[in-house]
Amino acid sequence: MATTTHAFQSEMSVAEGAGDPVFVARGLTKVYGEGSTAVQALRGVDLDIARGEFVVLLGASGSGKSTLLNIRGGLASATSGSARWLHNGQVHELIGAGDAELTRYRREHVGFVFQFYNLIPSLTARENVSLVTDLAEDPMDAEAALALVGLGERVNHFISQLSGGEQQRVAIARAIAKRPAVLLCDEPTGALDSTTGVMVLQAIERVNRELGTTTVVITHNAPIADMADRVLRLGDGQIVETVNAYKLPASAFTGDECVALWCIRRFSRRTPVVVEVAGWSCLMGVKALHIKLWRDLVRLRAQVFTIALVVAIGVAGFAGMLSVHASLKASRDAFYRDNRFADVFAGVKRAPAHLRQALAAIEGVGEVQLSVAMDAQIALPGVVPPVTGRFIGLDLGRVHSDRQNLNELSLKSGRWPERARQLEALVSDRFAAARGLKPGDVVQAILNGRLERVHIAGTAVTPEYVFASQGTAPDDAFYGIWWIDDERMASAFDMQGAFNQVALSVVPGVPQARVIEQVDRLLDAYGALGAVGRDKQLSSKLCERRAGQLFAGTGTVLPSIFLVVAMFILNVVLSRQVATQRGQIAALKALGYTDGAIAWHYIQFAFLIAGMGVFAGLGMSVAIGYGMLSLYDGGFSLQQPRLCDRTLAGGRLVVHRGGRRRAGHLERHPIGSFLGCACPGHAAAACPTRYRATLVESASDLGAG
Repeated sequence: MATTTHAFQSEMSVAEGAGDPVFVARGLTKVYGEGSTAVQALRGVDLDIARGEFVVLLGASGSGKSTLLNIRGGLASATSGSARWLHNGQVHELIGAGDAELTRYRREHVGFVFQFYNLIPSLTARENVSLVTDLAEDPMDAEAALALVGLGERVNHFISQLSGGEQQRVAIARAIAKRPAVLLCDEPTGALDSTTGVMVLQAIERVNRELGTTTVVITHNAPIADMADRVLRLGDGQIVETVNAYKLPASAFTGDECVALWCIRRFSRRTPVVVEVAGWSCLMGVKALHIKLWRDLVRLRAQVFTIALVVAIGVAGFAGMLSVHASLKASRDAFYRDNRFADVFAGVKRAPAHLRQALAAIEGVGEVQLSVAMDAQIALPGVVPPVTGRFIGLDLGRVHSDRQNLNELSLKSGRWPERARQLEALVSDRFAAARGLKPGDVVQAILNGRLERVHIAGTAVTPEYVFASQGTAPDDAFYGIWWIDDERMASAFDMQGAFNQVALSVVPGVPQARVIEQVDRLLDAYGALGAVGRDKQLSSKLCERRAGQLFAGTGTVLPSIFLVVAMFILNVVLSRQVATQRGQIAALKALGYTDGAIAWHYIQFAFLIAGMGVFAGLGMSVAIGYGMLSLYDGGFSLQQPRLCDRTLAGGRLVVHRGGRRRAGHLERHPIGSFLGCACPGHAAAACPTRYRATLVESASDLGAG
């Protein structure tokens, strides 16, 4: 707030003290609108108000009373002129001050009493007063302020449980609790009957008399002016008459004596202790806005539950599927590691087995596995379309001695094949399941033009063929993997001393591309088909793609739909909440709450609903994760995976992304648009809902009793 030079202070001619000017206005004008529709509310008003003075502004509607009061209280700015406020030896100019400066001025120095009370219906009398004490630097206790206006026995009543006069006295207690330098009252008795109005006037008079608060009251009721030290009559935007009349007490208007009010000056600044009144809200350290937030959530519990449930479903789907995706990938990686999945794969038409030494000599190569693999037709009982099997030679000697090479097989059922007169084989687990094959079954296969009876000894899985395919998609029903004795395999296909498939492991730290280049160079003369790394090996690619599709579809699309619906419903509820509480927002701004504090209050409302949904969703995601994991595990044919502990990580990601989207959306939200408006001096509060103590508060009250 701008501070003028000491030259102006000399114009006041006296030092600060009782009866000295604290507000000086010169040439105040205020024009609403422009051109032919312009309305001049004030026309060059000059006004001095002394410390501790009781001033009444009289005048008809449209005379400029409220405009002058709003300028005095920092709720409005003049078109021209000056309005200066003396405090602690400094002169502060109100005209031209910024929003932050005016907010601080209202918060620290001004108390407002509105015609329509502008109380928060979801708060008790004490909690409404606490809205001010939460902000003030050195407030009086909320109960002391209520006692000063005769409501010491009504501190825990909700607004709907109070009469009109009691509600207005709560508004006065709220205004004086900050120990303001000036009390501004806009038609404080306008909505009250005469008897109740006198009680309100008695409270205002006592505040002025006992606390020495400078008081300015707007009224249409001319007899009330007899209470004042000075009466200013306004007309057509100007002060047309100033009267210093004999001051009568408020009780003189009815002949009744003022009711003795017990003013508890011994109450000091609020301390975090528990008093014997109902509910957890009686902790003096609990902010009144937080209590309002809790009661708003309880009042809208049906909508809150619905939104939280939709959020929970979306979060549960996202976090659960994220855990399943991570679990499947972790299980796959463990399966690859335990079964020694190779790093480089290459195929040739036919190459001599002595190339093993040359391949092993390549820098960076760890192990070398040579094998013979050929496709053959298989005849299955009752199956008309041709079924293809890939037959691969298996070193039974190493298998039975538990010394398998790369791409180890894991036996799923049955036993390992034996070297016998009959041809025994292992079949891939997925193909056996698709065709209903089991150990002991016999099928016929055409191996290099010769019909052979193949006896199934067992089923197995290997990292090289998690998914078997002749093209780009798994084909479990018409393409299976068969492992038979490598000697019988070489004999059947005339591949003695030769191979057509090679798998290599690469020493960690060695560039894989360099190894692939040297393998291609070595095998080029033997009809090499091109070596590839693990990431381009067909089964590995299919496994990665399927896991990615699982998360991209079920894990993101469906949860996103639920989250979008939840955001839409939450936006509707929050917009309605703001629209129905415009009067409360205006009152909070007038009391000195910043736009940021009010916006944060409603953001917390949204965050709490979303937070409840997130936490519920994280709990639900565990069940979804286990259910989906058991469903998809069979499709990957890996070792039994454990649910990966990524649920909380998924929840944090949801909160982070949702918070950023909500923060960007808030700029266009009705909260932001309304906070940009000026504070209305007569903002009428919405019709109060019926409030009552919550179950927690009732239990606390019974415990206190």
